[in-house]
Amino acid sequence: MNLEKLQNGLARVMREEIDCGEAVGTQIRVFVKNEEVFRGCFGVDNTENGREVKEDDIYRMFSMTKPITAVTVHTLMEQGKLSTGDYVEDYLPGFRNLQVYTADGAVPAERKMTVEDLLNMVSGLEYPHPYNPVASMLCEFYGDQESKSPREMLGTVDFCNRLGTYPLLHQPGERWNYGTSADVLGAIVEVVSGMSFRAYMKKTVLEPLGMEDTDFYVPEEKLSRYASMYIRNEDGTYRREEPTFLALKERHIPPMFESGGAGLLSTVDDYSRFALMLMNGGTLPAKWSPTGEAVTILKPETVEQMTMPKLTEEQRRWCNWDSLRGFNYGSLMRVLTHPEEVSYHPAFVGEFGWDGWTGNYVCMDRVNDMTFIYMVQQANGSRTPMYDRIKQAIYDGMELSI
Repeated sequence: MNLEKLQNGLARVMREEIDCGEAVGTQIRVFVKNEEVFRGCFGVDNTENGREVKEDDIYRMFSMTKPITAVTVHTLMEQGKLSTGDYVEDYLPGFRNLQVYTADGAVPAERKMTVEDLLNMVSGLEYPHPYNPVASMLCEFYGDQESKSPREMLGTVDFCNRLGTYPLLHQPGERWNYGTSADVLGAIVEVVSGMSFRAYMKKTVLEPLGMEDTDFYVPEEKLSRYASMYIRNEDGTYRREEPTFLALKERHIPPMFESGGAGLLSTVDDYSRFALMLMNGGTLPAKWSPTGEAVTILKPETVEQMTMPKLTEEQRRWCNWDSLRGFNYGSLMRVLTHPEEVSYHPAFVGEFGWDGWTGNYVCMDRVNDMTFIYMVQQANGSRTPMYDRIKQAIYDGMELSI
Protein backbone atom coordinates (compact mmCIF):
# COMPACT_ATOMS: atom_id res chain seq x y z
CA MET A 1 0.00 0.00 0.00
CA ASN A 2 1.24 3.47 -0.90
CA LEU A 3 -0.07 5.38 2.12
CA GLU A 4 0.99 8.80 0.89
CA LYS A 5 -0.76 8.23 -2.44
CA LEU A 6 -3.93 7.08 -0.66
CA GLN A 7 -3.98 10.05 1.72
CA ASN A 8 -3.21 12.64 -0.94
CA GLY A 9 -5.75 11.18 -3.34
CA LEU A 10 -8.50 11.09 -0.74
CA ALA A 11 -7.76 14.61 0.50
CA ARG A 12 -7.97 15.89 -3.07
CA VAL A 13 -11.31 14.15 -3.72
CA MET A 14 -12.79 15.43 -0.46
CA ARG A 15 -11.59 19.01 -1.02
CA GLU A 16 -12.87 19.05 -4.59
CA GLU A 17 -16.37 18.15 -3.40
CA ILE A 18 -16.39 21.20 -1.14
CA ASP A 19 -14.68 23.52 -3.61
CA CYS A 20 -17.17 22.77 -6.40
CA GLY A 21 -20.14 23.36 -4.09
CA GLU A 22 -21.41 19.78 -3.96
CA ALA A 23 -21.37 19.80 -0.16
CA VAL A 24 -21.04 22.28 2.71
CA GLY A 25 -19.16 20.08 5.15
CA THR A 26 -18.06 16.43 5.24
CA GLN A 27 -16.06 13.96 7.26
CA ILE A 28 -14.42 10.60 6.54
CA ARG A 29 -12.57 7.72 8.23
CA VAL A 30 -10.75 4.95 6.37
CA PHE A 31 -9.43 1.71 7.87
CA VAL A 32 -7.26 -0.98 6.24
CA LYS A 33 -6.49 -4.18 8.14
CA ASN A 34 -7.89 -2.63 11.33
CA GLU A 35 -5.53 0.33 11.07
CA GLU A 36 -6.83 3.85 10.58
CA VAL A 37 -5.13 5.16 7.43
CA PHE A 38 -7.06 8.40 6.91
CA ARG A 39 -9.30 10.77 8.80
CA GLY A 40 -10.39 14.23 7.79
CA CYS A 41 -12.95 17.00 8.21
CA PHE A 42 -13.70 19.25 5.24
CA GLY A 43 -15.68 22.44 4.78
CA VAL A 44 -17.82 23.99 7.48
CA ASP A 45 -20.71 22.81 9.60
CA ASN A 46 -22.41 26.20 9.79
CA THR A 47 -22.25 28.64 6.87
CA GLU A 48 -23.68 31.43 9.02
CA ASN A 49 -20.99 31.55 11.70
CA GLY A 50 -18.21 29.64 9.95
CA ARG A 51 -18.09 26.82 12.50
CA GLU A 52 -15.84 24.09 11.10
CA VAL A 53 -16.74 20.42 10.93
CA LYS A 54 -15.48 18.67 14.07
CA GLU A 55 -14.56 15.04 14.59
CA ASP A 56 -17.11 14.52 17.37
CA ASP A 57 -20.05 16.05 15.47
CA ILE A 58 -23.31 14.12 15.86
CA TYR A 59 -25.03 13.23 12.57
CA ARG A 60 -28.54 12.19 11.58
CA MET A 61 -27.95 8.69 10.26
CA PHE A 62 -31.34 8.09 8.65
CA SER A 63 -31.08 4.80 6.71
CA MET A 64 -27.63 3.98 8.07
CA THR A 65 -29.72 3.04 11.11
CA LYS A 66 -30.80 -0.05 9.17
CA PRO A 67 -27.59 -2.13 9.47
CA ILE A 68 -27.60 -1.54 13.25
CA THR A 69 -31.22 -2.69 13.36
CA ALA A 70 -30.26 -5.81 11.37
CA VAL A 71 -27.50 -6.65 13.85
CA THR A 72 -29.90 -6.08 16.76
CA VAL A 73 -32.42 -8.47 15.18
CA HIS A 74 -29.74 -11.11 14.67
CA THR A 75 -28.75 -11.03 18.35
CA LEU A 76 -32.26 -12.31 19.10
CA MET A 77 -31.87 -14.98 16.44
CA GLU A 78 -28.65 -16.19 18.04
CA GLN A 79 -30.55 -16.48 21.34
CA GLY A 80 -33.17 -18.64 19.63
CA LYS A 81 -35.93 -16.10 20.32
CA LEU A 82 -36.60 -15.19 16.68
CA SER A 83 -36.12 -16.76 13.25
CA THR A 84 -36.32 -15.59 9.65
CA GLY A 85 -39.35 -17.77 8.96
CA ASP A 86 -41.43 -16.32 11.78
CA TYR A 87 -44.63 -14.60 10.73
CA VAL A 88 -44.81 -10.88 11.41
CA GLU A 89 -48.45 -11.19 12.51
CA ASP A 90 -47.39 -13.44 15.40
CA TYR A 91 -45.68 -10.42 16.97
CA LEU A 92 -47.72 -7.56 15.51
CA PRO A 93 -51.46 -8.27 15.15
CA GLY A 94 -51.87 -5.30 12.81
CA PHE A 95 -50.32 -7.52 10.11
CA ARG A 96 -53.11 -10.09 10.19
CA ASN A 97 -55.35 -10.18 7.13
CA LEU A 98 -52.83 -8.37 4.91
CA GLN A 99 -54.17 -6.73 1.78
CA VAL A 100 -52.29 -6.00 -1.46
CA TYR A 101 -53.08 -3.04 -3.69
CA THR A 102 -54.15 -3.62 -7.28
CA ALA A 103 -55.66 -1.27 -9.85
CA ASP A 104 -58.97 -3.05 -9.28
CA GLY A 105 -58.87 -2.70 -5.52
CA ALA A 106 -57.20 -4.44 -2.59
CA VAL A 107 -56.93 -8.22 -2.62
CA PRO A 108 -55.84 -10.62 0.14
CA ALA A 109 -52.13 -11.38 0.39
CA GLU A 110 -51.25 -14.79 -1.03
CA ARG A 111 -49.16 -15.63 2.03
CA LYS A 112 -48.17 -14.22 5.39
CA MET A 113 -45.29 -11.77 5.71
CA THR A 114 -42.13 -13.14 7.37
CA VAL A 115 -39.17 -11.68 9.24
CA GLU A 116 -37.03 -12.67 6.25
CA ASP A 117 -39.24 -10.56 3.97
CA LEU A 118 -38.54 -7.58 6.21
CA LEU A 119 -34.77 -8.17 6.35
CA ASN A 120 -34.54 -8.39 2.56
CA MET A 121 -36.98 -5.54 1.77
CA VAL A 122 -39.33 -7.81 -0.17
CA SER A 123 -42.23 -7.35 2.25
CA GLY A 124 -44.31 -5.03 0.03
CA LEU A 125 -44.20 -2.26 2.64
CA GLU A 126 -43.78 1.30 1.38
CA TYR A 127 -42.53 4.66 2.64
CA PRO A 128 -44.84 7.70 2.43
CA HIS A 129 -44.44 9.71 -0.79
CA PRO A 130 -46.73 10.91 -3.61
CA TYR A 131 -45.49 8.66 -6.41
CA ASN A 132 -47.79 5.64 -6.13
CA PRO A 133 -51.22 5.03 -4.56
CA VAL A 134 -49.96 2.90 -1.65
CA ALA A 135 -47.30 5.41 -0.64
CA SER A 136 -49.81 8.24 -0.98
CA MET A 137 -52.13 6.51 1.48
CA LEU A 138 -49.35 6.57 4.07
CA CYS A 139 -48.82 10.32 3.73
CA GLU A 140 -51.93 11.13 5.77
CA PHE A 141 -50.87 8.79 8.59
CA TYR A 142 -47.32 10.14 8.69
CA GLY A 143 -48.60 13.71 8.42
CA ASP A 144 -50.84 13.18 11.43
CA GLN A 145 -47.96 11.75 13.47
CA GLU A 146 -45.59 14.52 12.36
CA SER A 147 -48.09 17.15 13.56
CA LYS A 148 -47.46 15.96 17.11
CA SER A 149 -44.51 16.29 19.46
CA PRO A 150 -42.17 13.25 19.46
CA ARG A 151 -43.48 12.55 22.97
CA GLU A 152 -47.08 12.46 21.71
CA MET A 153 -46.63 10.20 18.67
CA LEU A 154 -47.58 6.55 18.74
CA GLY A 155 -45.01 4.26 20.31
CA THR A 156 -42.93 1.94 18.15
CA VAL A 157 -45.22 -1.10 18.38
CA ASP A 158 -48.47 0.85 17.93
CA PHE A 159 -46.97 2.83 15.04
CA CYS A 160 -45.96 -0.35 13.20
CA ASN A 161 -49.24 -2.12 13.92
CA ARG A 162 -50.89 0.77 12.09
CA LEU A 163 -48.55 0.27 9.13
CA GLY A 164 -49.83 -3.30 8.83
CA THR A 165 -53.37 -2.07 8.19
CA TYR A 166 -52.40 -0.33 4.93
CA PRO A 167 -52.32 -2.29 1.65
CA LEU A 168 -48.96 -3.61 0.47
CA LEU A 169 -47.46 -2.43 -2.81
CA HIS A 170 -46.99 -6.04 -3.96
CA GLN A 171 -47.33 -9.60 -2.71
CA PRO A 172 -44.86 -10.57 0.06
CA GLY A 173 -41.68 -11.90 -1.50
CA GLU A 174 -42.62 -10.83 -5.02
CA ARG A 175 -39.97 -8.15 -5.47
CA TRP A 176 -37.64 -5.69 -3.76
CA ASN A 177 -39.08 -2.37 -2.64
CA TYR A 178 -37.58 0.11 -0.20
CA GLY A 179 -40.02 0.81 2.62
CA THR A 180 -40.75 0.60 6.33
CA SER A 181 -39.51 -2.97 6.83
CA ALA A 182 -36.74 -1.97 9.24
CA ASP A 183 -39.17 0.02 11.37
CA VAL A 184 -41.35 -3.07 11.69
CA LEU A 185 -38.30 -5.10 12.70
CA GLY A 186 -37.66 -2.60 15.49
CA ALA A 187 -41.19 -3.17 16.77
CA ILE A 188 -40.66 -6.94 16.66
CA VAL A 189 -37.46 -6.54 18.70
CA GLU A 190 -39.51 -4.66 21.28
CA VAL A 191 -42.15 -7.39 21.48
CA VAL A 192 -39.68 -10.29 21.62
CA SER A 193 -37.22 -8.73 24.07
CA GLY A 194 -39.82 -7.25 26.42
CA MET A 195 -37.78 -4.03 26.39
CA SER A 196 -38.07 -0.85 24.37
CA PHE A 197 -36.27 -1.09 21.04
CA ARG A 198 -33.82 1.58 22.21
CA ALA A 199 -33.11 -0.14 25.52
CA TYR A 200 -32.49 -3.53 23.92
CA MET A 201 -30.28 -2.07 21.18
CA LYS A 202 -28.23 -0.13 23.72
CA LYS A 203 -27.80 -3.18 25.96
CA THR A 204 -26.78 -5.64 23.24
CA VAL A 205 -25.04 -3.52 20.58
CA LEU A 206 -24.37 0.14 21.35
CA GLU A 207 -23.05 -0.03 24.91
CA PRO A 208 -20.79 -3.07 24.41
CA LEU A 209 -19.22 -1.33 21.39
CA GLY A 210 -18.74 1.94 23.28
CA MET A 211 -21.11 3.81 20.96
CA GLU A 212 -21.93 6.34 23.66
CA ASP A 213 -22.95 9.11 21.24
CA THR A 214 -25.39 6.91 19.26
CA ASP A 215 -29.03 7.27 20.23
CA PHE A 216 -32.52 8.14 18.98
CA TYR A 217 -32.14 11.74 20.18
CA VAL A 218 -29.41 14.24 21.07
CA PRO A 219 -29.40 15.06 24.80
CA GLU A 220 -29.15 18.70 25.82
CA GLU A 221 -25.53 18.46 26.94
CA LYS A 222 -24.50 17.33 23.44
CA LEU A 223 -26.54 19.78 21.34
CA SER A 224 -23.47 21.95 20.67
CA ARG A 225 -22.10 19.00 18.68
CA TYR A 226 -25.28 18.42 16.65
CA ALA A 227 -24.35 18.82 12.98
CA SER A 228 -26.21 21.33 10.82
CA MET A 229 -28.59 20.07 8.17
CA TYR A 230 -28.76 21.60 4.68
CA ILE A 231 -31.26 21.59 1.84
CA ARG A 232 -30.04 22.58 -1.60
CA ASN A 233 -31.97 25.30 -3.43
CA GLU A 234 -32.71 25.21 -7.15
CA ASP A 235 -29.95 27.77 -7.80
CA GLY A 236 -27.34 25.53 -6.15
CA THR A 237 -27.13 27.47 -2.90
CA TYR A 238 -27.88 25.89 0.47
CA ARG A 239 -30.25 26.74 3.28
CA ARG A 240 -29.70 25.51 6.82
CA GLU A 241 -32.87 23.80 7.95
CA GLU A 242 -34.11 21.02 10.24
CA PRO A 243 -36.62 19.03 8.17
CA THR A 244 -39.37 16.77 9.43
CA PHE A 245 -39.03 13.47 7.60
CA LEU A 246 -40.39 9.95 8.17
CA ALA A 247 -41.97 10.98 11.49
CA LEU A 248 -38.59 12.22 12.73
CA LYS A 249 -38.53 15.75 14.14
CA GLU A 250 -37.25 17.78 17.10
CA ARG A 251 -34.32 15.43 17.49
CA HIS A 252 -33.42 16.76 20.96
CA ILE A 253 -36.54 15.13 22.43
CA PRO A 254 -36.67 11.39 23.31
CA PRO A 255 -39.21 9.99 20.81
CA MET A 256 -42.04 7.56 21.43
CA PHE A 257 -41.51 6.10 17.92
CA GLU A 258 -37.99 4.64 17.77
CA SER A 259 -37.46 4.18 14.05
CA GLY A 260 -35.39 1.12 13.14
CA GLY A 261 -35.18 2.38 9.59
CA ALA A 262 -34.03 5.95 10.10
CA GLY A 263 -34.05 7.10 13.72
CA LEU A 264 -30.47 6.95 14.99
CA LEU A 265 -27.97 9.75 15.40
CA SER A 266 -24.27 8.93 15.66
CA THR A 267 -20.67 10.07 15.20
CA VAL A 268 -18.00 8.92 12.79
CA ASP A 269 -16.04 7.26 15.58
CA ASP A 270 -19.10 5.42 16.94
CA TYR A 271 -20.14 4.14 13.53
CA SER A 272 -16.56 3.15 12.81
CA ARG A 273 -16.60 0.77 15.76
CA PHE A 274 -19.84 -0.75 14.51
CA ALA A 275 -18.44 -1.21 10.99
CA LEU A 276 -15.16 -2.69 12.27
CA MET A 277 -17.16 -5.18 14.33
CA LEU A 278 -18.92 -6.41 11.17
CA MET A 279 -15.66 -6.42 9.22
CA ASN A 280 -14.13 -8.69 11.84
CA GLY A 281 -16.89 -11.27 11.80
CA GLY A 282 -18.94 -9.88 14.67
CA THR A 283 -16.07 -9.01 17.03
CA LEU A 284 -14.64 -5.53 17.60
CA PRO A 285 -10.84 -5.82 17.91
CA ALA A 286 -9.35 -4.94 21.29
CA LYS A 287 -7.49 -1.91 19.93
CA TRP A 288 -10.79 -0.20 19.04
CA SER A 289 -12.76 -1.43 22.05
CA PRO A 290 -13.63 0.99 24.87
CA THR A 291 -12.45 -1.57 27.43
CA GLY A 292 -9.23 -2.56 25.66
CA GLU A 293 -10.57 -6.08 25.20
CA ALA A 294 -12.20 -7.58 22.11
CA VAL A 295 -16.02 -7.37 22.15
CA THR A 296 -18.14 -9.99 20.40
CA ILE A 297 -21.65 -9.00 19.30
CA LEU A 298 -22.40 -11.78 16.79
CA LYS A 299 -20.88 -15.10 15.76
CA PRO A 300 -18.80 -15.16 12.54
CA GLU A 301 -21.29 -17.50 10.87
CA THR A 302 -24.10 -15.05 11.63
CA VAL A 303 -22.23 -12.16 10.01
CA GLU A 304 -21.38 -14.39 7.06
CA GLN A 305 -25.05 -15.18 6.59
CA MET A 306 -26.05 -11.53 7.01
CA THR A 307 -23.70 -10.33 4.28
CA MET A 308 -24.74 -12.84 1.63
CA PRO A 309 -26.91 -11.70 -1.31
CA LYS A 310 -30.51 -12.77 -0.73
CA LEU A 311 -32.49 -11.52 -3.74
CA THR A 312 -33.45 -13.74 -6.63
CA GLU A 313 -32.70 -12.35 -10.08
CA GLU A 314 -36.35 -11.38 -10.45
CA GLN A 315 -36.34 -9.57 -7.10
CA ARG A 316 -33.02 -7.89 -7.92
CA ARG A 317 -34.46 -6.54 -11.17
CA TRP A 318 -36.42 -4.06 -9.04
CA CYS A 319 -33.31 -3.12 -7.05
CA ASN A 320 -32.45 -0.56 -9.72
CA TRP A 321 -31.23 2.62 -8.04
CA ASP A 322 -28.02 4.16 -9.39
CA SER A 323 -26.35 3.51 -6.03
CA LEU A 324 -27.30 -0.19 -6.30
CA ARG A 325 -25.99 -0.83 -9.79
CA GLY A 326 -24.00 -4.07 -9.52
CA PHE A 327 -25.39 -4.90 -6.08
CA ASN A 328 -27.77 -7.44 -4.58
CA TYR A 329 -29.35 -6.97 -1.14
CA GLY A 330 -29.88 -8.75 2.17
CA SER A 331 -30.20 -8.06 5.90
CA LEU A 332 -30.88 -4.36 5.22
CA MET A 333 -27.60 -3.90 3.31
CA ARG A 334 -26.33 -3.90 -0.26
CA VAL A 335 -23.93 -6.67 -1.31
CA LEU A 336 -21.79 -6.42 -4.47
CA THR A 337 -22.38 -9.32 -6.85
CA HIS A 338 -21.65 -7.85 -10.29
CA PRO A 339 -18.41 -5.80 -10.07
CA GLU A 340 -18.37 -5.25 -13.81
CA GLU A 341 -21.40 -2.97 -13.44
CA VAL A 342 -19.79 -0.37 -11.10
CA SER A 343 -17.68 2.60 -12.19
CA TYR A 344 -14.63 2.08 -9.92
CA HIS A 345 -11.90 -0.48 -10.55
CA PRO A 346 -10.99 -2.88 -9.16
CA ALA A 347 -14.21 -3.87 -7.40
CA PHE A 348 -14.65 -6.94 -5.26
CA VAL A 349 -17.55 -9.35 -4.88
CA GLY A 350 -18.92 -9.26 -1.34
CA GLU A 351 -18.40 -5.55 -0.64
CA PHE A 352 -21.31 -4.51 1.57
CA GLY A 353 -22.76 -1.55 3.47
CA TRP A 354 -25.47 1.07 3.21
CA ASP A 355 -26.14 4.83 3.05
CA GLY A 356 -28.69 7.40 4.24
CA TRP A 357 -30.99 10.20 3.14
CA THR A 358 -28.50 12.93 4.08
CA GLY A 359 -25.70 11.29 2.06
CA ASN A 360 -23.91 9.32 4.80
CA TYR A 361 -22.28 6.13 3.53
CA VAL A 362 -20.49 3.07 4.90
CA CYS A 363 -18.50 0.61 2.78
CA MET A 364 -16.99 -2.66 4.02
CA ASP A 365 -14.75 -4.71 1.71
CA ARG A 366 -13.71 -7.95 3.41
CA VAL A 367 -11.54 -9.11 0.51
CA ASN A 368 -9.10 -6.26 1.18
CA ASP A 369 -10.05 -5.64 4.81
CA MET A 370 -11.00 -2.04 4.00
CA THR A 371 -13.73 0.07 5.60
CA PHE A 372 -14.69 3.69 5.15
CA ILE A 373 -17.35 5.88 6.74
CA TYR A 374 -18.32 9.14 5.04
CA MET A 375 -20.60 11.71 6.67
CA VAL A 376 -22.53 14.65 5.20
CA GLN A 377 -25.81 16.32 6.20
CA GLN A 378 -27.61 17.27 3.02
CA ALA A 379 -31.24 16.35 2.31
CA ASN A 380 -31.69 13.96 -0.62
CA GLY A 381 -27.92 13.66 -0.45
CA SER A 382 -27.28 10.37 -2.24
CA ARG A 383 -24.10 10.99 -4.24
CA THR A 384 -23.06 7.80 -6.01
CA PRO A 385 -20.32 9.46 -8.13
CA MET A 386 -18.69 10.76 -4.93
CA TYR A 387 -18.82 7.37 -3.23
CA ASP A 388 -17.20 5.82 -6.29
CA ARG A 389 -14.47 8.51 -6.40
CA ILE A 390 -13.67 7.79 -2.76
CA LYS A 391 -13.39 4.06 -3.47
CA GLN A 392 -11.21 4.72 -6.48
CA ALA A 393 -8.84 6.92 -4.48
CA ILE A 394 -8.58 4.28 -1.75
CA TYR A 395 -7.96 1.41 -4.14
CA ASP A 396 -5.45 3.43 -6.14
CA GLY A 397 -3.56 4.08 -2.90
CA MET A 398 -3.76 0.43 -1.92
CA GLU A 399 -2.30 -0.34 -5.36
CA LEU A 400 -4.67 -3.24 -5.93
CA SER A 401 -5.19 -5.00 -9.21
CA ILE A 402 -7.31 -7.89 -10.44
